[in-house]
Amino acid sequence: MATRKSPKKATTKKSASKPVLFGLQPEQEKFMTFRVNLQTLYWLILGGVVLLFSMWILQLQSDVQKIYDQIDINTAEGNTVMPEEKDAKN
Repeated sequence: MATRKSPKKATTKKSASKPVLFGLQPEQEKFMTFRVNLQTLYWLILGGVVLLFSMWILQLQSDVQKIYDQIDINTAEGNTVMPEEKDAKN
C-alpha cells in the first residue's frame, strides 16, 4: 500500500539583518594620503623604465633621420647633371 505523506508546514523565519551588497562604507583611510610602500617602488621603477625606453626610441629615430638625410644628399649629388663648358675658342 502506498503511504501517505503529511503536508509540511511552511516555516518562515525572519532574518535579523540582511547583508547589504551596496552601501556606504565608513572611510578607512583618507583618499589623498601619500604613503610609500612596495607598490610605490614598483611604479617608480616602471616609470623610469618607460622614460628610458622613450629616450632610446627618440635617439634611434634621430639617427635614422640623419641616415635618410645623408642618403638624400648623396642621391641629389649623383643626379645632378653639370652642363658642359663650351670653349671660348669655338
